[in-house]
Amino acid sequence: MTIPQNIIAHQDQLRILKDSYNGRFPHSWVLHGKKGVGKYTTLLNFINTIYKKTKNLNQKIFEINSDEKPALLEDVRDLITQINLTNSNSNETAFIIIDNAELLNFNSYNALLKIIEEPPRNTAIFIISHNLKKIPKTIISRCAILLFKSLNKDEILKYCNLFDIDLKEFDLEKNFNLIDGSISKLLTLIDDDGRFVKEKLLEIIQGKSFKINEFERLYDHVSKDYSKYSQIIYDCIFETLKKEFLMYSNNRKVTRDILKFFSSIEIFTKQNINVDNKKELHYLLSEYIKINSYGQ
Repeated sequence: MTIPQNIIAHQDQLRILKDSYNGRFPHSWVLHGKKGVGKYTTLLNFINTIYKKTKNLNQKIFEINSDEKPALLEDVRDLITQINLTNSNSNETAFIIIDNAELLNFNSYNALLKIIEEPPRNTAIFIISHNLKKIPKTIISRCAILLFKSLNKDEILKYCNLFDIDLKEFDLEKNFNLIDGSISKLLTLIDDDGRFVKEKLLEIIQGKSFKINEFERLYDHVSKDYSKYSQIIYDCIFETLKKEFLMYSNNRKVTRDILKFFSSIEIFTKQNINVDNKKELHYLLSEYIKINSYGQ
C-alpha cells in the first residue's frame, strides 16, 4: 500500500482527525462526499501521521470493499476474526476501512452495525461513502460524520501540476461541471476510452435518430468498465437536460417528461437494482433522444 505524502485540499478534515485522535477519538466514522475528491487519500495520510515511524504500516490497516471486490457478509465476519486475532494483545490502534459503503448489501450492513456496536479492542472504523443517503440511519447515527467537499478549479489544477497530468487537450473550464470537483472523473474523461465515450455519446445525442451501429460502438467501450464510463454518460445527459428543463420551463409536457426520465435514472442507480447494462444504456439513450426531439 502506497501512502500519499501530499493531499490536495481537505486540510480542515485532516486537522479534525488529528485533533480528535489526541483527545476523545470516536471509534466509528463516516467520511462522505463525491467519489474521487480525496476521502480515502486523506484518511491514509492521517493514519500515516500516527504511525510515521512504523515500517509495517499495512499491519495496522484492514480494508474491504474495494471497487474491484465488493464485500459480502462473510468478508465482514472474516475481517472481525482477523482483527481479534492480530490486535488482541496490542495497545496500538488498528484501522478498519470500509470503502464504497453504499455498495454493501443488507446482511453486510447488519454485520457492520454489530462491529460498530461492539468494536474490537483498540480499533477505529472508517466508513467511506459517496452517497450518504444509501447508508442505513442505524449506522450513521452511531458514527462521527465528516464531510469532504468537491475540489474547486484551482485545487484540480494544483493536483494536475503536482502529478504531471497533461491538460493541453482538455478544456477544464468547459468540462468543469462534468468533473464536478472529482479527480477520478477528471482522469476518466482524459483517458482514451473516456474521451471516446464522451465524443461518441455527443454524436448520438445530437443526432435526430438512434443508429444501432453507433450504439454498439459506444457500448463496446463503456462495457470495459461500465460503472466507470457509464457515469460520463449519466453526467453529460444530466447537464444537457438540466439546461433544457430551464429552457422549456413553460412547456409542461417537456418538463414532465424530463422529470419522469430523471426518476427512471434514479431507479437504475439505486442499490441492488439489477438491470442488464446494455439494456439500461439503450433505454437511457433512446429515451433521451425522444425527449430531446421536442426542442428540434
